[in-house]
Amino acid sequence: MRKFMLFSLLILSAARLVGDVVNTVDGSRLTGTIVLIDGGELHLETEYAGTIKIDQAKVASFETDEPVSVRLASGATLSGPVRIGADGTLRVSAPDGTLETNMDRVTQTWRTSARDPLVVQQEKEVAALSRRWVYEANFDLLGRAGNSKEIGFGSSFEANLKGPDDSFRVFGTYEYRERNDSRSADRILGGAEYENFFTGIFGWYVRTQMETDRIRQFDFRSTSGAGMSYRLINSDTQSLVLRSGFGYEYTSFTNNDPDASEGTFDFGLAHRKRMNDRFLLRNNVTVVPTMDDIGDYRAVHESSLEFPIGTSKNWSVRSGILNEYESRPAAAKRLDTTYFSRMVLRWE
Repeated sequence: MRKFMLFSLLILSAARLVGDVVNTVDGSRLTGTIVLIDGGELHLETEYAGTIKIDQAKVASFETDEPVSVRLASGATLSGPVRIGADGTLRVSAPDGTLETNMDRVTQTWRTSARDPLVVQQEKEVAALSRRWVYEANFDLLGRAGNSKEIGFGSSFEANLKGPDDSFRVFGTYEYRERNDSRSADRILGGAEYENFFTGIFGWYVRTQMETDRIRQFDFRSTSGAGMSYRLINSDTQSLVLRSGFGYEYTSFTNNDPDASEGTFDFGLAHRKRMNDRFLLRNNVTVVPTMDDIGDYRAVHESSLEFPIGTSKNWSVRSGILNEYESRPAAAKRLDTTYFSRMVLRWE
C-alpha cells in the first residue's frame, strides 16, 4: 500500500510538472504555459517549439497549472485555475465559487501577473485617436578643402500635431554655403500646412510657405495652395498621399525686376515607408506651374533614408537628395541638386 501511494504521488507530481495542457479537436494534447487567449488565438509557450499560436476554434479544452483570468462572451471575468470536468466542461475555481463553462464561451484569458488585454487594446485605441505634438530638429555641417574650398551649415525645425485623420505642421529652415569664398546658398524658409481626411481616402489641404534667397535673387517669395488630397495607402508601415489644387505666388526680386504675382496650380506627392524597425524611406514631390503658362513651373523633389543612431529612440541620421528645378529661374542655374546627411533629434 505504501508503495502504491508513493507511486501515485509521483504520478501526480509529474503531471503537475507538465504545466498547462491544451486538448485540440483532433485529439492532440499539447503542454506548456498558456500565456494568452485573444483575437481567436491561443498562445502556448513551450520549451520545445517556442510560442505556438493555435486557432481557438481548433481547441477543445484546456487546463492550467496556475490561476489565470478568464473572460466570457457575456463580459464576466473571474480568476482561478482551470480544470477539465468529466464531461469535458471547463471549471474555473474562483475564490467565490466554481464556474462551469465551455470553450465556445471563452473570449480571452491571460496570466494573473499580466495586464488585461482588453485594457491594453483600449489604451492603444485611445493613443491612436488622440492628437499629439511631435517635434523634430535637424542639423548638418559641410566642410571641404583642397582644389576647391567649401563650407556650409544648415538647420531646420518642425512641429507636427498629428491625429488619425488630420495633421497640422509648422516648419522652418536656414541654409548657408560658401564655395571658394563665394556664397553658393543663403536661404531662409518657413511655412505651415494643414490636412484633413474626411473619408478614408479623400481629404483637403491648405498650405503656405515664405522664403528669402539671395542667391536666387529674390527678397521675398510667398507660395500658397489649397485643394484635394487622395490617400491611396494608409497603414502602419506605409502611406501614400497625392495632392491637387490651386494656389497663388508672389515674388519680390533683389534686382530691378518688377514684383511678380500670379495664380498657380498646386500638385504634390508624399510617400513614407517603414522598411523595417530601423529604416524609414521618405519621398516628397511638389510641382507648382503658373495658370498663364503651364510650362512655367517650379518643382521640388526630396528622397531620404533615415535610420537611428545605435539604440537611441530620439537621435537618427537622415541621408538623401534634394532637387529644385525652375523652368524660368532668376539665377543662372536651372537645376540645383543637393546631397545631404543630417543629424535628426525627434521628441514628443
